[in-house]
Amino acid sequence: MLPGLLGGLVLGGACGWWLAHRLVETEASRLARIMVDEAAGPRVPPIPGVGGAGGASGTGAAGGGSWSAVPVIAVTDNLETAFEEMLAIKDPAVRQAALQKFLEKLPVESWPGFLGAMKKMKDRGEFDDQSGSVLAAFGMMDSIFSYMLQRSPEDLLAGVMETRTGMDQNHGSERDHGVAMAAFRFWAGRDLPAAMVYFEKNLRSLPPAKQAEAASRLAREYVKQDPAAAFAWIKGLPKENQSQVAHDAFQTLSHVDSEAALRFLVNEKDLPDRDDFAEEMAKGLAATKPEEALAWAKGLPEDLSARAVEGAMDHLVEKDFALALRETAVLPPAQQDAALSQLADGLNDDDPAHVGQVLKLVEATQEGPGRAEAAESAVAKWTSQDPEAASAWVAAQPDGPTRDAAIQGFGEMAVESNKEPEAGMEWTAVISNAAQRGNSLKNNVMNWAQFDPEAARSWVQSSQRLSNADRETLLPLTQK
Repeated sequence: MLPGLLGGLVLGGACGWWLAHRLVETEASRLARIMVDEAAGPRVPPIPGVGGAGGASGTGAAGGGSWSAVPVIAVTDNLETAFEEMLAIKDPAVRQAALQKFLEKLPVESWPGFLGAMKKMKDRGEFDDQSGSVLAAFGMMDSIFSYMLQRSPEDLLAGVMETRTGMDQNHGSERDHGVAMAAFRFWAGRDLPAAMVYFEKNLRSLPPAKQAEAASRLAREYVKQDPAAAFAWIKGLPKENQSQVAHDAFQTLSHVDSEAALRFLVNEKDLPDRDDFAEEMAKGLAATKPEEALAWAKGLPEDLSARAVEGAMDHLVEKDFALALRETAVLPPAQQDAALSQLADGLNDDDPAHVGQVLKLVEATQEGPGRAEAAESAVAKWTSQDPEAASAWVAAQPDGPTRDAAIQGFGEMAVESNKEPEAGMEWTAVISNAAQRGNSLKNNVMNWAQFDPEAARSWVQSSQRLSNADRETLLPLTQK
């Protein structure tokens, strides 16, 4: 069992049109509570703080008012006026009760117009003058979405999508889309078949990024019911969307049933990005139990273990760098290379001895991307402390990707620290990988020119390690 894996499911949600600076998590948290409680509650529940649904009598405002004393806001063609009348009610409980009555009378076919009216009022800045109006509008819109989501997610979704028509390029459209996706996620959790039909008929035509978001909302609910069918459905999405949607679905599955997620991960060989998922699962466990996570990762099948070890080492390096070094030294080659990349990220200036220990591991391991990363990071740290010794170590290394990476680390630090900029440039010019050499030369020349453009220009003009093509590229970069 992997308790608390991935730290919890992040539900999609959005703030409203009326208050863009409010964080998305506010609405998401409320939606999460609704989704948990909905099955036990009435289809159209009363708004919190008022007496009851359907016009029943009960306690209204604080202090003992009655439902029948609540002002009645008429449903007319001018829906902006209705909203203004409700905002004018000072007592929050009475205002909420009036809103409850109004929403019960408002036909669902009027929802798009009502939502559009609220949006127009916000766009005109009508809630911004007084903090009381802003807060009242926020509270009312929160209640409106809560009511509409539970009464008819499909109609809320359709209403929000209608207000987006012709506005795909503005910021308001992005907020509208967020509300639509919150409604769609809630609907998928309550009636998955209906939501899937709606997706196929209405959301397949969205731009790729927004279609992926809608598909993710659907997949997060689908995977709870039938993981195999959910991932089979994901494979039918456009190629550019499959990775993100599969990631979101697997994140949900890991949260609700980590053992099922692991079985699925091991058995489904054609699952998109399954090695990414293995790394994330290891990170989730390692956040609280890094040593246990590493042991778990090492026991996974060979095609998953390297990335899982990398995820587990991410936290172990932070918790106990010395232990991470010892563990890395005894790992199999593929897992060892993944661990070295994390050691590279975890190196800092607090303990210079770690640099030498990492470089000893580099010397003892096979060529690989993680080995090269570790060499680059360790040599850069060493250069800031002792550039002469670092240069000597680099000179002793055999040709290959690790040596190129070490040269890059030396060159960047030698120039950036202004300790040995010319030596850094001379080393950079002998990197064997052409693309890596070109990029490093450009970056280092620009850095050198920031504090000594004349010296940088002189070196570019005179160095025997540069070609005429190099000079043509680099000379303009010496202009401060």
